[in-house]
Amino acid sequence: MAEKPSLQVDHPVAKYCEVLGDLELWHTERREIEAAFEARLERLRRLRSNFTEKTDRERIKKDLEARLPGVRTYPWWSLGMATLAEFVKEEDTPTTSFEPGRLPMMGRLLIRVRSEESAASISLSR
Repeated sequence: MAEKPSLQVDHPVAKYCEVLGDLELWHTERREIEAAFEARLERLRRLRSNFTEKTDRERIKKDLEARLPGVRTYPWWSLGMATLAEFVKEEDTPTTSFEPGRLPMMGRLLIRVRSEESAASISLSR
């Protein structure tokens, strides 16, 4: 793999985006789909916490929406959907709600995230 030039920016947001982008690529090359998706989720979460303009947040949300179909058959999809639900919940518009059709594949949604040590469930309803 050819080494790409490093960003010449000292801003922390640029730095962690570069690191998380490299991590996502590394996992993708190893065909570790869920690990790559988690790196992307973390990058989107951090970007969202640093960019508060409506247009920026919309771009971040659209990026997540576009990636969800690619992980639909993996358990990590549910974490992506929970993250998307949080993004929508944080929108400060009077029409923000969880009506059917508001989000792709989401109306009434029950998400179960399981791990070896614990199980958690998040229920999002009207």
